[in-house]
Amino acid sequence: MRIHSPSHPCGAPIFVRALAFGLLASCATPTNGRPEKGLASPRHLTESERSALADEMRGHGDAMTDLVWAVLYLEHSQVGRIASEIAEPHLGRTREQDDPLRTMFPETYFELERELLARARELADTASTKDANAIASAYGRLAETCVRCHAVYLDDRDTK
Repeated sequence: MRIHSPSHPCGAPIFVRALAFGLLASCATPTNGRPEKGLASPRHLTESERSALADEMRGHGDAMTDLVWAVLYLEHSQVGRIASEIAEPHLGRTREQDDPLRTMFPETYFELERELLARARELADTASTKDANAIASAYGRLAETCVRCHAVYLDDRDTK
């Protein structure tokens, strides 16, 4: 039995062309799902300062990428695990007064860093409820903190 499928003049059924297009398109995107161009370089930081922070934040960015997919696919246990990892000190630690990174950013950055820890813990706790709407809201609050922090990174003026 042959299933009728609309065809293109070249004879290939639409679903075959769609599949081929999808495969080609997937080859054109970065494997980690991030845009090829990263966050812009702020003018108020030196190259060595940007490099030091980039090394520290790379793992955080990977965790956030994994988290967005876990949230979208409703993988509650993964959401809880990843959010708990983000809340751990090695990813978003509150800095001591003598930490050199404290001199690079306004106090708003450190307020957002503390907010990140709290919101990541909130998301981890919410994931255990398996309530998709509550998880989406908690994730949104966490992502909001990330965006606000990126704004501080790009602009040395306090951004609230």
